[in-house]
Amino acid sequence: MAIYNKDIEILKQIIGYCDRIQRAKERFGNSYESFQADYEYQSACAMYILQIGEKATRLSENLKTGHSNIPWRDIIGMRNIFAHDYERVDNKMIWETLSNDIISLRTRCTDIVVAIEPDYNPEDNDDELLVDDDVDEDEPLVDDDDDDDEIELQKEAEE
Repeated sequence: MAIYNKDIEILKQIIGYCDRIQRAKERFGNSYESFQADYEYQSACAMYILQIGEKATRLSENLKTGHSNIPWRDIIGMRNIFAHDYERVDNKMIWETLSNDIISLRTRCTDIVVAIEPDYNPEDNDDELLVDDDVDEDEPLVDDDDDDDEIELQKEAEE
């Protein structure tokens, strides 16, 4: 499985949005009641969830397939509801996502990045990472596909 530079940058951005959600919960109150009572709190978190889903659409199929323990389809599906069918959004559903899924998503994304960049510290994540710099780095950082290596060795042996 190949992981590309752009995947790592996107994962860092997803981690950044997860951190923003956590900061919003700390700022506005970490309870469903405070979430339900504050439209700005709801809107901020909904926008962050939408952005996480948008970023997930830009991840390579290799990364999504290789890390199928993360519900990428559900994440993207929630983004689509937020973007195209907002009246279907239920505050209870959003709160469940904020309370149960965001921490897990952050942990899993961080684990992937740390496996590639052992010195990465998500606490050093800068809000500037959330700006999409159109990373064009499509060179694989990790390529666990031994089949490709075998093909290359066969080609070299034939020459």
